[in-house]
Amino acid sequence: MGCALAWAVVLVALAAPAVVRAASCASKYTDISAGLFDVYANPSAAMDPVSNLLFVAYDNTANQDELYVNRCNLDGSNCSWHYVGPSFVKPFSLTPSAAVDTDGGRLLIAAEDDDTPSGTPTGVVFYCDLGVTRCKKVNITTFLGNNTGNNPQMAIDGEHGKLLMFTCCTTEGAVLVQCGINGTDCVNVNVSGQTGQRLGASWFTADARSGELAIVAWGGKTPTFVCDMDGTHCIFGYSGRYDESQVPTVGIDPTSGDLWVSSEWSIYRCDKHIQNCTTVLDMTPPSPLQGAAKYSRVLVDGTRGRAFVAVADQRNDTYTPGLFRCDFGGTGCDYYNISAGRGPKSAYQYAATLDESTGNVLVVTSDGSDPNVGLLSLFTGMSPALVGGHAAPLKCCAARAFLRSVVRLGRTLMPALVREIGKKAWRWTAHWRTICNCSRVAIRRCTFE
Repeated sequence: MGCALAWAVVLVALAAPAVVRAASCASKYTDISAGLFDVYANPSAAMDPVSNLLFVAYDNTANQDELYVNRCNLDGSNCSWHYVGPSFVKPFSLTPSAAVDTDGGRLLIAAEDDDTPSGTPTGVVFYCDLGVTRCKKVNITTFLGNNTGNNPQMAIDGEHGKLLMFTCCTTEGAVLVQCGINGTDCVNVNVSGQTGQRLGASWFTADARSGELAIVAWGGKTPTFVCDMDGTHCIFGYSGRYDESQVPTVGIDPTSGDLWVSSEWSIYRCDKHIQNCTTVLDMTPPSPLQGAAKYSRVLVDGTRGRAFVAVADQRNDTYTPGLFRCDFGGTGCDYYNISAGRGPKSAYQYAATLDESTGNVLVVTSDGSDPNVGLLSLFTGMSPALVGGHAAPLKCCAARAFLRSVVRLGRTLMPALVREIGKKAWRWTAHWRTICNCSRVAIRRCTFE
């Protein structure tokens, strides 16, 4: 296990230097395939910080593109695979998007469903218990008509008990569907229509702590929307400087609302009004990092003041997992090779999530470097440089530990009651935040460092 050294100096806007500093870190590789090979496409990763579980939803290409989930401990141990669709006629997944409802103790997966009279996809959400043994399907876009399920992306607004699903390419344009957490009382908001813009392939994220959602799209100089959590009051701008050939990704700083945008050529930081955008890292030619971030995922660690960009490093056609770490101060980025010795094509398909309690970045890939092509794999970036930062105050940790114990016990003994209580749980923690002077993230995922 180890990380390669990476040195590069590039120029940013206004000739200010942005440095990719030398970085060393430990990385860990784990096989999480649970015995399935060469079947993984479009993985989506989600974690449950209460049960310390990792879920990976994916399109099983060997079984009619049906929806499967691999369930593991956060360290990649004790993995099992689960077929979500036995009770459904034809639950095509194609591009699943997974999230965990921590209050309700459920795994939610948004997906395309082609089992419609017209054959065009609609958006559905699968509700599964955390054992992935019982699932049900709820269609939340039927009222929008056909072709409303293309590339669905989902987020959970735990603050208000809402489910958000974004789909970019309906006949109406980019649409946000907002429902109750159980998939009821759905309404849709035409995001792109508010500004007269139409979007192609897009990336969506939402952050209840800042009260914002953000969308970045392929084409031109990174078209960008920032809206309220319900999809209203949208503003539009361009966060990039170059024409892109790949879909960018975006993350939100929960404290300031600033955007971190990763594109094929650069990493940017913008204010929430998309007015002041700066280039944190420029990877245009002749940068030695050209091609390193063509396929990327942005993860923002508000607790430690850092943005991570997980990448499938395409330089020399290698497709190996890598990681940029950029401080909120915008002084530069560290680059880590987290392939742990795996060879080319080890990050051919990938997803990423952040364990904020440890600072570890979890990158899930379809590892094509193995003789069994398409081995579902977990790469974990771990080091003092990655893990560092400020420990959550002891009172907050004690409060969170108590709440987590109650939730775990309640899930077993009184699941229905816990779901109702969970809707208001974070309102209770607001008092602890005041006493302890710490963020909600510190309470939700605190650790005794």
